Amino acid sequence: MKAVVLLLFLCLAVASANLERWKEYPLIANSCQDAPRDGIYNIRLSSGKLITGYCDVSLNGSPWLVIQRRVSVDVNFYRNWSAYQRGFGDLEGSFFIGLNNLNEITSERLQELYVYLEDFDGEKRFARYDEFAIGNEANLYGLNKLGKYSGNAGDSLAWHRDMKFTTYDRDNDRDARNCAVEFTGAWWHNTCHESNLNGLYLGASAELSPRKNYPDSCTSVKPKKNGIYTIQLSNGQVIDVFCDVYLTGDPWLVIQRRTNIETNFYRKWTAYQQGFGQMDGNFFIGLNRLNILTNKRHELYIYLVDYEDKKLFARYSEFAIGNEANLYGLNVLGTYSGNAGDSLSYHKNMKFSTYDKDNDLAYATNCAVNFTGAWWYKNCHESAANSCQDAHWDGTYNIRLSTGKVVTVYCDISLNGAPWLVIQRRVSVDVNFYRNWSSYQHGFGDLDGSFFIGLNNLHEISSEKPHELYIYLEDFDGEKRFAKYDEFAIGNEANLYGLNKLGKYSGTAGDSLTGHRGMKFTTYDRDNDLNGKNCAIEYTGAWWHNNCHESNLNGLYLGGEYGQNQFARGNCWRAWRGHNYGYKTVQMMIRPRGFGDLDGSFWIGLSHLHEITSEKRHELYVYLKDFDGEQRFARYDEFAIGNEANLYGLNKLRKYSGSAGDSLDWHRSMKFSTYDRDHDTNSTHNCASLFTGARWHNNCYMSNLNGLYLSGEYGMDQLARGCTWHTWRGLNYAYKTVQMMIRLI
Repeated sequence: MKAVVLLLFLCLAVASANLERWKEYPLIANSCQDAPRDGIYNIRLSSGKLITGYCDVSLNGSPWLVIQRRVSVDVNFYRNWSAYQRGFGDLEGSFFIGLNNLNEITSERLQELYVYLEDFDGEKRFARYDEFAIGNEANLYGLNKLGKYSGNAGDSLAWHRDMKFTTYDRDNDRDARNCAVEFTGAWWHNTCHESNLNGLYLGASAELSPRKNYPDSCTSVKPKKNGIYTIQLSNGQVIDVFCDVYLTGDPWLVIQRRTNIETNFYRKWTAYQQGFGQMDGNFFIGLNRLNILTNKRHELYIYLVDYEDKKLFARYSEFAIGNEANLYGLNVLGTYSGNAGDSLSYHKNMKFSTYDKDNDLAYATNCAVNFTGAWWYKNCHESAANSCQDAHWDGTYNIRLSTGKVVTVYCDISLNGAPWLVIQRRVSVDVNFYRNWSSYQHGFGDLDGSFFIGLNNLHEISSEKPHELYIYLEDFDGEKRFAKYDEFAIGNEANLYGLNKLGKYSGTAGDSLTGHRGMKFTTYDRDNDLNGKNCAIEYTGAWWHNNCHESNLNGLYLGGEYGQNQFARGNCWRAWRGHNYGYKTVQMMIRPRGFGDLDGSFWIGLSHLHEITSEKRHELYVYLKDFDGEQRFARYDEFAIGNEANLYGLNKLRKYSGSAGDSLDWHRSMKFSTYDRDHDTNSTHNCASLFTGARWHNNCYMSNLNGLYLSGEYGMDQLARGCTWHTWRGLNYAYKTVQMMIRLI
């Protein structure tokens, strides 16, 4: 057909016109009935809403409101749900009024419908229906009223009566396919259609396709202002996108926007595939489109504004995601620049996850569920990590320090069987460790090879919470030994990065670090040692030198045993192979000893708890206080847990006394379970996941003092998930205060 016009009693157009536009056109009452001639008018509906519409008085000899017109290929009608809700196009050319407006107009009063058609031979026909109304959004804009047909075009609409509206991203028809996709047109499809007046404008022959008539990006559009524009994807699909030219001065295609709480982003897989939201508000463009768009080289710009109106950005020199078969993986992510910090590189090569499609690498948990958001999760997301404790494989991770600083680190879980943060590694001669003060402050090297993390980072990490230190050594004969210290922290720059905390030694390599406790850090250009010489120069290695050293792990990489002419200049550890041996591999690692704030809520750490309780006999005291102020206790006259190889089993728990009842004896001899390490005796569930608390679970609960802090009595939907102690207030009560204490017998 050459042209298609749908007419009603009133006239409307795109609802997004601004207030300036209201002033440009004559104001008429609440319909086109008072319109003296064809043209654009401002109309006030009975609801008070002011709209701009096109009134036609010449076509049928009386005033009608035009709700849709097709006169050329210029306007794309293959649009998504939100576009059809709002309306689109040009009132003086091709346009659609918008489903929201059409519902409001047709529900105010009785309306009739006139469909005008003209073919490319100049023949004109019409179809008229004596009643017409569509439903609201909840009704999916159903074609609820369609009266008796008259005319000369034949009746191709009655078959669509009572059908819901379907677009390519909202399939509401009765066919197994999506008719809007199959026939490239949004409509009140049945199975599928006898009319498709929003289909492609194909002209007299199907060769007049709109394909290749649209630009392929916002850059090609060359927009002068922010707004919604039509582009054509490389697969021929024509879509609407939002182009932003104000933010950086260059045109960018917006793929996601969040400005308020109004739009739900906690959606399922298919919603993220298709996209959702309003392009002039909050929205996500859809994974399918994003994949097609990024088949061509794109860069990525992320703009953030905090609640103090501080504006930050992160920019990546390249960006692309995979297709559905690839689970829309974040396959390409280029170099970062900006002032927001790099919180996306951690997610590179990850697949996309939603609450109903778990593609992340986290063990025994769906990150999209745990953190209430769909994303390219790893384990789980960068902003949640502040240590290596959640790492499940060796490799680089981004962690966020308590200062907000993001640091890229190497996490090692294989060397000692648990996650450690590597602060120094020597594996070859390739990286020079004889460096100046500034280099040691900032760090250097390759995280996958030899490197030093940097004194500034090491201070921030080790001062946030208690840490322990593990030093791994391997000689050139393949023998491996270690030294472990149950506390480790260094000072800040003003303190010259002093080795302020170094705990008790254990291990097989001997103790060659305790003699350096309290020493400041020395480099060849900053002499802070206790010797008359500069020990870093004398022994070619920066270290916490005393007078001078018993270890020099940043010394030269000399490849095994060396002569007296190089005495103590290698990466040596005197207590094992003396001052004249340099090791093949050196790796220094730290990890938090427990978590929390020692002045508030905290956990001391299993490794520390084992070391304390295995040295000498201890008793255990459990103190409980409810929200009514009542206090009770449980006391056990012996308590000890096993080591890591024993999975920190509750190996000793003897005779109970107290007023709270015994809710711990049932857990005796049990191994410790967390949501990612299931060591309980329940054959079907991980008790730590099911009841939201790490513990020496049996099958599963009698007590759960590391459970959720639920503030008193709670419902059955949270059964036993609080910090419970069954023998006092049951499984549905969480205590105000819980304190577990040990002391020497």
